[in-house]
Amino acid sequence: MGIRKYIDEINTQLFELSREEKTNLVLLSLNMLIVLLGYALLRSPVESLFIEYVGAKNSPKVWLLSIFVLSLSISIFNTFQKKIEVKSLYVGTSLFFASGMFLFSYFVHRGNYQFAYPLYIFKEVYIVLLIHLTLGFLNASISEKLAKVVYGPFGAIGSIGGIIGGLFVGSFVKQLGTNAVMMVGVATLIISSYLFSRLIKTSFVKKEETTKDTSPIQSLKNVKSYIFLLIGLVAVSQFVINLFSFKFNLVLESSFATSVDKAQFLGKIYSGVNTFSLLVQFLVIPFVFKRFSEGKILAGIPISFSIFIFGCLALGSPVILAGVTFAFLKGMDYSIFSASKELLYFVLDQKQKYGAKYIVDMVFYRASKGFISIFLIYFQTPILIDLMLVFCLILWIVLLIPLIRKYNKLHELKVRSTI
Repeated sequence: MGIRKYIDEINTQLFELSREEKTNLVLLSLNMLIVLLGYALLRSPVESLFIEYVGAKNSPKVWLLSIFVLSLSISIFNTFQKKIEVKSLYVGTSLFFASGMFLFSYFVHRGNYQFAYPLYIFKEVYIVLLIHLTLGFLNASISEKLAKVVYGPFGAIGSIGGIIGGLFVGSFVKQLGTNAVMMVGVATLIISSYLFSRLIKTSFVKKEETTKDTSPIQSLKNVKSYIFLLIGLVAVSQFVINLFSFKFNLVLESSFATSVDKAQFLGKIYSGVNTFSLLVQFLVIPFVFKRFSEGKILAGIPISFSIFIFGCLALGSPVILAGVTFAFLKGMDYSIFSASKELLYFVLDQKQKYGAKYIVDMVFYRASKGFISIFLIYFQTPILIDLMLVFCLILWIVLLIPLIRKYNKLHELKVRSTI
């Protein structure tokens, strides 16, 4: 599929949208750019401060605390979602976390280093909630056909924000300091809240009719084996990414002396993550989704992960190679893995989709990170981490066999039901 044909297909899909729907799509895209720009500005300084003042070996502890706070936040979040419209919820959430990060940053830079913990936790929690609301607004209202041409450019726009933020940190953190850079990141949260408040209450496509006597969770009864396989896929992918992230943190801690040096290096790495993600989303995803089956795409991810991880381990994990491998894993996770995972939900009906995304992405995605964090608190021997990485990569590939078979069956059933 050539670039011209791909652009023509996007134009055809967009032509069918109303003016209000196009406005929303532009606002959501711009919001994604601002959100990921701000996250890039906050992430590197916050993580470098934590490693500097608390230590890389305590990373699993703050990961676990972040998951606990996120789980609590999601519970509160879901309660408010039933009572408050999505725009007000987004604005309130972004302003709350902006205020919290401003205060915690102030305390850390005044020498109260214990506040590095809540600063890190807020950084981890806010991005999940804001991305969830942004993608939720989009995903709940587009068709699978439109999703296949929109996901790539939409994600690419967000990656541009991450690239700009990473380059800003890498270029100016030494001159401005970590606190000033974080304040710019906090300001982007306020801008994001304004953009989201301008969304027009509408939908891109007509929703599917679903029965009203069952909840989204209860609607999953007939597809529970498929949901279990999705949970397994998400869990094992997070095991691999977090095991290597911990390994990378240890290498980073031993390679740079100060938090500014760590932040500068991390800024460059995260800029690389977003650059790679941008290229994959804009140049690879549209063509891969058209030419290859879902099974082949999903199988290619753990295979490519294995090549990079085994290469890094074989060469002794020098900081540059560890950084490149980390950037590759994160870039793939943010781009093609995330997009292909979203397509796995389209074989479900609308209510099942909501229930599945809540269980898989909001509950077990976090639970899997919590489990591997607990493991890393007690088991930090390098050889054991390497063995766990190898085991999880093999398990990932094996798990895909029944998952793809189930996906194909459900896809056939959905196609037949529409004929």
